[in-house]
Amino acid sequence: MNWKLLTVTLVESTASALRNFSANKLRTALSLLGVCVGILCITGILTLVDSLEQNIQASFSKLGDNVFYIQKTAWGGEESRNRAAVNGRPDVTQREMEQLEARYTQVAAISYVSWIPNSSLKSDGGTLEGITVCPVNHDYLRLYPLDFVDGGFFSDRHDASGAPVAVIGSNVAEALFKGQNPLGKQFVFNAQKVRVVGVLAKEGKGLFNFSSDNVVYVPEKFVSRTMTAKGFNGSIMVKTKDGVALDEAKYELTGIMRSIRRLKPAQENNFAVNQVTSITSQVSSFFETVSLIGWVLAAFSILVGGFGIANIMFVTVKERTNIIGIEKALGAPNYHILTQFLGESVMLCVMGGAVGIAFIGLMALIVNQFMSFTIYLTLGNVLNGLVLSSVIGIVAGFIPARKAAHLDPIEAIRA
Repeated sequence: MNWKLLTVTLVESTASALRNFSANKLRTALSLLGVCVGILCITGILTLVDSLEQNIQASFSKLGDNVFYIQKTAWGGEESRNRAAVNGRPDVTQREMEQLEARYTQVAAISYVSWIPNSSLKSDGGTLEGITVCPVNHDYLRLYPLDFVDGGFFSDRHDASGAPVAVIGSNVAEALFKGQNPLGKQFVFNAQKVRVVGVLAKEGKGLFNFSSDNVVYVPEKFVSRTMTAKGFNGSIMVKTKDGVALDEAKYELTGIMRSIRRLKPAQENNFAVNQVTSITSQVSSFFETVSLIGWVLAAFSILVGGFGIANIMFVTVKERTNIIGIEKALGAPNYHILTQFLGESVMLCVMGGAVGIAFIGLMALIVNQFMSFTIYLTLGNVLNGLVLSSVIGIVAGFIPARKAAHLDPIEAIRA
């Protein structure tokens, strides 16, 4: 093949396509619209699916891959077959955490965590209702990352003594202290004066409607010492040392908990050892299915766009039939004509695809400015859109281009 001639042909095809687009602005715009909508649909669906997955994975990443959650029930609904029996299980307790810490040698950090919802807090600035108080110990900061704007987390000494100290979320700080610096100030919880030692940064509403902005963290022993009724949804968070195999750690933790609860070999576990990887794998599998459904739905829009391009190219060939005849009479080979019209079809589709992708990018910028949910327009999705546009151009333009390439020169000139 004469590559020099092919290069000249491609350049001439591009110039011819641009001249044709300029001369038929309305028709070009309508053709672009069909492809633009198709690429907009598929790229938009894939971008939304990817954004949902990445936001969910980012939310779970805070929980840590090597952190285990020993709780009453398992994540993912594996135990839904016998819900009554699961609900009748004993709660995980602080004492069990202490026994587990003493027996398990690979502990890097451990904390008992529970939730006291709908709590009431009072200060000189007023009363705040509906706040969640979370009793934990000092290790919790190594298990779940928190961002501070002032102060820090309570210390081991506060843990040991059950000191009346707290770390408060940004909404709590604003409501109780009205713009003043909360650090060192006091509020009342459960008839006890509590001193603020840390203030968390503004987090905003999370993907699962949870936010640390409305949470107060206090030492677990402070709650044990001052309240007869403790929180619910108690769980033990265990972070293993680096290098420990997760499967082995889960097996060992399960064995120790069975020993602590004195379960016989034939008895089923009356607790669950959860880890983030079990959820993230389910999330990935779910979004693979959603992506496939998205491709199927978007295929209809792409099909319509492809038919529109094919129709426009047939019209273009008909309008330029006499020119094609003259070119062939002067010795233009078939592939020159084929490349000319095929290139025009591909350029038309790529331009439409680029407009659709640009619109998605603009929408992502706007959404990211005003919402906590982040839209990710990845390079992979951009390339997918452009490649798909090129494929649509080749498929939709091939038959019209082939028809043009095989025209009889004499008949074409007469037309």
